[in-house]
Amino acid sequence: HTHTHTQREMEKKEAEMRKRTTGTEGEEKKGPGVVGKGQEKADVGGTKSYVVPFVAVIAVIALVAFVKLLSGGGFAAFTPERLSKFDGVQSNKLYMSILGEVYDVTKGKKHYGPTSGYYFFIGKDATRSFATGVFKQQEGVVPHRIDDLSPDEIASVLHWVDFYKKNSAGYKRVGVFCSEDEFAIYDHSGQKTPYGRKVDGVIKAALDHQQRFEEEKRTYTLCSSRWTARDGGEVWCTEHNHVPRQGSLVDEKSTRCGCFPATVAAQNQDRLKVVEGCDPKASRCKSAEVEVV
Repeated sequence: HTHTHTQREMEKKEAEMRKRTTGTEGEEKKGPGVVGKGQEKADVGGTKSYVVPFVAVIAVIALVAFVKLLSGGGFAAFTPERLSKFDGVQSNKLYMSILGEVYDVTKGKKHYGPTSGYYFFIGKDATRSFATGVFKQQEGVVPHRIDDLSPDEIASVLHWVDFYKKNSAGYKRVGVFCSEDEFAIYDHSGQKTPYGRKVDGVIKAALDHQQRFEEEKRTYTLCSSRWTARDGGEVWCTEHNHVPRQGSLVDEKSTRCGCFPATVAAQNQDRLKVVEGCDPKASRCKSAEVEVV
């Protein structure tokens, strides 16, 4: 009797074990990490998710990017041919490039449209013209080359770059200009080229030059001057033992009239020129009208 009772208890426990490990009698119960045929995998919270092939995801991303490129949206690399299409005629967009960065200036159509004054800049990179003020293609001149510009001209370009970057008129940066020549600042992946890194050095040198020139102007004040129809021009320096000179110790192209110590003027005659009509040692003299700004 005891043996029979024990055997029944064992059979009962075995039946309970089978119920815990099977769904119905004779059917194997799937564990949480096993997906049976025709079943969808369930996450911990019970929300259904689908296994999407990785290739399909990439295809969707590529399609979206392609559509953006066709519509001119998104960030992209612009060859000269591609940029030329965003001219307000072939496309309703107006794109331009400065220092290798492409901007959508469509919101400024009254300034950049086909009949407007700045239309020259549309569909191209004409960075050089922002410095020179020459609004036409010049033979033998690369319109996006800037490494041969003067520090003052570089400063002028940077002024306009800052204007577009600040987005004050709603102009949006949409990509980079890849000129496909030795003067390309960016490559097709948006990285700086060797020339682009050279330009970075040129810009740094121009900014250093500008800072030194400003320091010079603070150190050596402007000449005092006046001009009348009856007496003509006169320039003078009020500081003791200072003489008026045209030029700069820093900027070889400067023609401003500054007051320099006589010893400094004597040591830098190649850069500091005696004002026309003045005695080299005079601190005040009659002269033609000179630039003092």
